[in-house]
Amino acid sequence: MKLLQTSGLIVVCASLFACASPIKNMSPQEAIKFGNNQFYEMPSYRMDMSSKVVHMGLVSSAEEDAEKSNEAINKYLNFFGKNFIFNGVGVFDTVNDQYQIIPEYGYEAKNVNARIRFPIVLDRKAKALYADLSALDGIVTNLDNAGKYSRFDLSKLPIPEDADKKLVDVMRKYTNLIFDKIPAEAISEQPLNAEDRKVSAVRKLQLTLKPIDQITLYPEMLNDMAAIVFPSSEKDREDFRQDTDKLSQEMNKLFSPESRDIYTFAFNRAGQIVSMKADSNYILNSQADEETLDKPSSSTQTGDTPKAGIQLHFVTDINIRDIGKAKLIDPPTAENSVDGMENLKRSPLGKSFLGKYEDNANDETWQNSDAAVMDAAATAEPAQKARKSNKKKRR
Repeated sequence: MKLLQTSGLIVVCASLFACASPIKNMSPQEAIKFGNNQFYEMPSYRMDMSSKVVHMGLVSSAEEDAEKSNEAINKYLNFFGKNFIFNGVGVFDTVNDQYQIIPEYGYEAKNVNARIRFPIVLDRKAKALYADLSALDGIVTNLDNAGKYSRFDLSKLPIPEDADKKLVDVMRKYTNLIFDKIPAEAISEQPLNAEDRKVSAVRKLQLTLKPIDQITLYPEMLNDMAAIVFPSSEKDREDFRQDTDKLSQEMNKLFSPESRDIYTFAFNRAGQIVSMKADSNYILNSQADEETLDKPSSSTQTGDTPKAGIQLHFVTDINIRDIGKAKLIDPPTAENSVDGMENLKRSPLGKSFLGKYEDNANDETWQNSDAAVMDAAATAEPAQKARKSNKKKRR
């Protein structure tokens, strides 16, 4: 009898340990990196996103005339800006190697509700990209194919094998680098609320990042991406490197040092991020007073505004669900898809667009550029093997 009781106690304890969440015992920085890495390791999941403008307007020095002028303009910018809708759905099915994004744009006000969507599906196994351009049927696509996907063959593009997966690895690498640079004191624990418990969250963390800190990594990241997609000569890479450095410098000038993003992450027991919120407050082309931006609503509540520039304050909510069982929404099939190029050719705007593309494709400069890319991709690996064999001969 005592043996049975002991065995039962062991089973209960084992069950409790199994239910314990490892995410609760991690440091805040470790938890955020762990949750971020899950996006690249989960077999499938769905991501729902919605973004709304909180405040949009011109900001200037405290001169009376400038304030009056901005007040009139900001009244309209805020009215129309807050009515715009920016939503999206993403489905990531790594088991079947299929990925879908459905961006949605709209405008919603009294007696007005207009929305437009452009579903896009990448099927890596079939090496095909599907675009549902039904919102523009008869304008950019053939009206006889209304409601159907336009299918584009990716195997014909001069892109190296598995370039997309390598690009994802680069993004993962640099996202982790950003999180590595966050000081521990910049991350805070947040109490769980009713909405968090609905998605089975067991922990919530919040951190603040500045766009300028993230921009510093862009040149190196873009150079790594370019090396994957466009294998080319060292001279071409150096030219691209100079361009990305210049882009980074321009973006640093664009964002004032006071711009910031406040990210909030909610984790489930497995350490997967089940909801995210980004509160972004940017001052563009300005020399703002830092104290004004620390209070996101100060410009609208107190009338205090930074110096010259444009303020854009918006909030983005993201929910992750159907982990391990997410499937494509209205997936493309042989019956509901047609050849994309042919579909575009048989429409007014599509025909015009393809005509300009073909003109460029026939241009000698474009042909030489395409040929260079193809030759670089084809000869990169054999060249490496040749160098290895030469080393053996020298030995």
